[in-house]
Amino acid sequence: MLRGPAGTRSRTIAIVVALLIVGAGLVAVRLMSGALRPQSVRDALTSLSAGTPLEAFPIAPIALITILAAILVVPIFPAIVFQVGSGLAFGPAWGLVYTLVADVLGASVGYLLAQRWGAQLLHRWLSPSTASAVERMAARLSWKGVILLRLLPGPAYPLVSFAAGLSGMSLGRYLLASFLGVLPSLILLVISGDIATRAPLVGVLIVVVFVGSLTLVGHLLRRTAKTSEAEG
Repeated sequence: MLRGPAGTRSRTIAIVVALLIVGAGLVAVRLMSGALRPQSVRDALTSLSAGTPLEAFPIAPIALITILAAILVVPIFPAIVFQVGSGLAFGPAWGLVYTLVADVLGASVGYLLAQRWGAQLLHRWLSPSTASAVERMAARLSWKGVILLRLLPGPAYPLVSFAAGLSGMSLGRYLLASFLGVLPSLILLVISGDIATRAPLVGVLIVVVFVGSLTLVGHLLRRTAKTSEAEG
C-alpha cells in the first residue's frame, strides 16, 4: 500500500491519467459515429452544451482539453484533428488558449509518469526498441533539444515527455521549452481551422507552407549541431 507524500503523488498521477483516458473515451464515442475530421470535432463540441441545464458551464472547452491532453499522453487519435477542430469550434483566440492548456496538461502528465515510474513504465507500455530509443533520448536531452523536437514534425509527442521525465530536467524548464516549441505550430493549426470555414484552400496552404518551413529549419539546425559537435 502506498503511503506518505510519494504515495499521495502516485495516486494523484494515476487519478489524473484515469480521468484523461475516461474523458477521451467518452468524447471518442460521440465522434466515432462519423469520420474523425476537424468538422466532426467541431460539431461534437458544439452539441455538448446545447439543450442542457448547464449551458453556462464550459462543457465543450473542458471536453476538448481533456481529450486532447489524453491524446498527448496516449496517442489513440491524431492530435492535429482536435487542434484544427478547436479553431473551427472556438475561433482562433480561444481555440489557441484551449489547445495550449491541453498541451501543458498532456506534457505534464507524460513527464510525471516517466519521472515517477521511470523505465519500468516505459518497458511495460512500449516495445523494447522504442523504450531503448526513449532512454537514449533522455541521456542527451536538453531544454534546447525539447524545443527542437517539439518544433519539428517527427518524434511522437509522448516519447519526448517520457524522455524529459527520465532526463532529470526540471518540470518547469521542460514545460517552458515544450511550450515554446509547440506554440508556432499550434498558432498556425488553430488559425487554419478557423480560416477553413471561410477559405478552405487558404487554410490548407498555410499548414503545408508552415510544415515545409519547419522541416527546412530543422534540417538546418541539425546540420549546424553536427558541425559544432565535429569542430568540438
